Amino acid sequence: MNAFLILILASFQSTDPTPPPSVPDAEQGPSVGDTQGSGIAREEMWRAPTAEDWQKPVLITFQRSWEDAFAVSRETGKPILACINMDGEIASEHYAGVRYRESDVAALYEPYVCVVASVYRHNARDFDSDGNRILCPRFGSVTCGEHIALEPTLYSLYLDEERVAPRHVVIELDGSESQDIYYANDTASVFNVIYQSAQGRPAPREINRGDRPLPDRIASADIADRTAVEQAFSTGDLATQRQILEAALVANGSEQNQLWRMALHSGSPELARLAVKGLAQATSPGAIDLILSSMRGLEQSSDREVLVGTLERIGKDSERARQLVRTFRGLDAKSGAVDGEATAVVLADSGGVRRDVAVERLEGYAKALPTGSGTYAVEGAALTPEQLAMQALLRAEAQLDLVRSDETDPRYLALHMEDASRNLTAARPIMETELAWRWELVDIAFDLARGGGAVWIQSTEDRAATLIPTLSEEARAQGGLALRDVLSAFVHQRQRKIRDAVRTKSEWPPAWMADAAEAFRAIQDAPATTAADFIDRRDFLAYMGAFAEADAMLEGALDRFPLDALVHERLRARLLWDKKLDAIDGLEGRYEALLAAPDASPTLEWYAGYASRTAAEVRRRSGQPVEAAHAYRRAIEHFAKAAEGQPVIEPSCHFQTAVCIAGEARLALDANQPSIALQLILTSFETAPEAASALDGLNMTAIMTANAIQGAGSEAEAATLTTKLDELRQLDPHLFDPPEFERTSQGRRPVGFGGKRFTGPR
Repeated sequence: MNAFLILILASFQSTDPTPPPSVPDAEQGPSVGDTQGSGIAREEMWRAPTAEDWQKPVLITFQRSWEDAFAVSRETGKPILACINMDGEIASEHYAGVRYRESDVAALYEPYVCVVASVYRHNARDFDSDGNRILCPRFGSVTCGEHIALEPTLYSLYLDEERVAPRHVVIELDGSESQDIYYANDTASVFNVIYQSAQGRPAPREINRGDRPLPDRIASADIADRTAVEQAFSTGDLATQRQILEAALVANGSEQNQLWRMALHSGSPELARLAVKGLAQATSPGAIDLILSSMRGLEQSSDREVLVGTLERIGKDSERARQLVRTFRGLDAKSGAVDGEATAVVLADSGGVRRDVAVERLEGYAKALPTGSGTYAVEGAALTPEQLAMQALLRAEAQLDLVRSDETDPRYLALHMEDASRNLTAARPIMETELAWRWELVDIAFDLARGGGAVWIQSTEDRAATLIPTLSEEARAQGGLALRDVLSAFVHQRQRKIRDAVRTKSEWPPAWMADAAEAFRAIQDAPATTAADFIDRRDFLAYMGAFAEADAMLEGALDRFPLDALVHERLRARLLWDKKLDAIDGLEGRYEALLAAPDASPTLEWYAGYASRTAAEVRRRSGQPVEAAHAYRRAIEHFAKAAEGQPVIEPSCHFQTAVCIAGEARLALDANQPSIALQLILTSFETAPEAASALDGLNMTAIMTANAIQGAGSEAEAATLTTKLDELRQLDPHLFDPPEFERTSQGRRPVGFGGKRFTGPR
């Protein structure tokens, strides 16, 4: 019987004045497709949940994964009921916020093993810093990652390539679909089909493991047993935790990824070793993220190789696992195109780009020509066409060095590029000699300096990828600064090719990953390498799942560029993600350690201040006002220290201090202390008026807070603020422009200095 006919019959059944007692809904809807007969507006039929509704617990227990649900279904004899939901859709909101939280509806779903699928995320994270699950507030018993992961499985198996919600699919013990309920006009139609589908079945096997030993419960895939075992692990002592893990290692049941996660976060090396053994037995793609996370803390390369082997086994059923295996195999391989260690020595000896040296070289090349013996042919002597070409090439190299130098006046960069282009043209006869590689090297470096659109850049990088493997050891030794630029382009080309292959789910040779790793190893210590080069490499490694290597790259960037804003932006993001969000110890504590170093720069105080400001904003978002106020105070102290004796960054310190004081004002206002909030917001305006429109981490500005204070304080306080705001408007009316994300018209002047979140001292 098809789904359409079932719905018609169900709608007729729903008109029965005495519905089955298990059916909770009293709404009577029309036949399928009839939108005129009920006389009830759609908003009334599917009433929106209230704030009070959302506070009620979800009473339907959803299993964590499709594998778990299928295992429980076979064990109990219950069919599976898959619920598909969608944020913002009126009926889906009604089910999630109202029906799934009603006891009679939960009883109606009891004959089934239930799973829920939704592609929307409601929590930023699925696990806290201790490895504990963070349950989805919309669906209760699962994490957001779990209900997101289930959707593509259901889509491929049962949804007939139609993403429709709300939808309820009944799946039998053999995996076949028996009911598919969607496009219903009322809940009665759905609940009647759910009720009828459960009738006439053999009684399910009731399995109660509550009084059984832990090993019996460990082998179960049911969420109730999983939760009990994990609770026992969480509250047990080290001996109990070890016993649970050892039992899980030998249990013939489903994978215990959550147990392994908790063990990895326990802080015990012994428990972590057992967790790695458990992960080594994994067979499903659900273990991939945990395997990648565990690799960050591995101390033995043998453990890494075991886990890569596990990914290889999972890769039989997972494209993502196959891509990860290529990544790690490539990182462990030796490049056939670049000798990173030897080339790094050459580039380190080449020195930086100094304008005076480049000018001296350029003047020398105008008068003399270096020969193979290390001597110079004096100008005026008879020179062959090849010698003249070499002289032109050397001049082109020197002119490119002038372009690279930070000491060069920007007004003359175009002239230097013109000279380099003209000399490269004069040097073309070298292409007919054995030194053709050298002309090609300089020409690629010239094209990189010239820049262009994406197609131009990609073609230049492809030229670099063709040239680099052909260079001999002697050629690399003579490559000079142009070699660094071409190697950097080679890294970008290999990374681009890998990204393209991953996006299209295509195979790619692990040698590409080895090439990129060796080429970057060659340039990472070169004087011309920048923090942006490190961050680009770090982001690529993180994109590919090589988190341990990405962390090492970030630490290398911090050592090399301790005051770079981009480096600190990535560091803050990583610390906030990795460490305890409740205490923010990882973020502020790391900066206190950086400041304690003997050679710490005074400017580092600015970044420590910004870290404390970030911690304060996270605490505000987490509902911890007292801790947020303390963090703001620490931030202000750091900015005050940073401003001492550093006039260049003093305005930026005042700017950030004003933002912090405005944050304190918002805290006071939220605590119903408008008078204190008024004094703080006035202090913020006095500290740095240009910061009045600066967005903080919660997308609030000092002006927004001032407007709120006006409505909460006395008439005298409101008048004081009005006067101050008028003064600010006269100072710069654009401070009162709405933030960019609130603007609907195009072409308006961007918000001033305060309209952007500057993350580095200026």
